[in-house]
Parts: sequence; structure tokens; C-alpha cells
Amino acid sequence: MYSCRPDGDLGGPFNSKNSNEPDEKALRSFLHGSKVYRDSRLKLITSINNGPFVVKKMVGSKPAIIGQKVETSYFGSIEEGYIEICLDVCKGSKLAHSITSAVCGHADHVTVDVGFTIEGTAKELLPERLLCNIRLHHMALKKGCVTLDDWEKHFDY
Repeated sequence: MYSCRPDGDLGGPFNSKNSNEPDEKALRSFLHGSKVYRDSRLKLITSINNGPFVVKKMVGSKPAIIGQKVETSYFGSIEEGYIEICLDVCKGSKLAHSITSAVCGHADHVTVDVGFTIEGTAKELLPERLLCNIRLHHMALKKGCVTLDDWEKHFDY
């Protein structure tokens, strides 16, 4: 999943017009923060909209500080013009692994909304605002990955 900040100054991650807004302060702190800081703030919000009851029950609807649940790595920097966040769901807790396995096993029957935000831990960082969000609908995980070359053969863009 990729996202960008359309209202960032000169294509960057910050918007100086909004520098006093809670979500802007939270984003600045997150991007300038250490791995420990980021792991304690990146929040995953999921909602299973359609799918088997067992998957809905396992995933739940409670937001989670994802860096405390699964192995999280960060690449890039403000200076490099990007940040990549890798969530290794295979190296998480046993619970995270069992949830991932259940979802993958039923992925072709599931519609899930996934959103990310930076947790506001102080009054001046509230309300929180979504960084990005995506809907995954009936994913065919058992068919394997499509390479960029295969994609380009099937779609003209």
C-alpha cells in the first residue's frame, strides 16, 4: 500500500499552513521520532465488513498499536523524501500469527478496511486523523503474487 501527502509543502510530508493542527504535530513527531517512538504510536485500525464469523471474531474491531504487536521496520527518511513501514506479520506474537493465518485462509471471502493513524497520546494531539486507508476485497492470496511485468502485460496505462 502506498500513499502520499497531496497538500504537503513542495511535495513533502509537512504542511506549514497546518503546523498547529493536532494531526500535523503528531505526524512531525512520528517522522522525526526513533524506532521506539514510532512503534509506540503507529495505530492499525481494521474492520471486517464481510467474511466468515470466525475471522470477524478473531480480528475484532479494536485499534492496535501495531509496532507493539508485530515486528516493524522503517526505511527512508524525511531527507530522502519517503518513509517505508514494513510489518512482518510472520514474526509477531502467536496471537498475531494465528489471526494472520485465519485471514489468509479465508481471504477470498473477506472484505476488510485497513487504516493507519498516529496515536494521539496527549490532548494537544487529538483528535487523531487517518494517514491512509485501503479496502481489501476478496483477495486471491492462494494464486500467488503478480509481478510488475505480468501486470504491465494485462493493463495498458
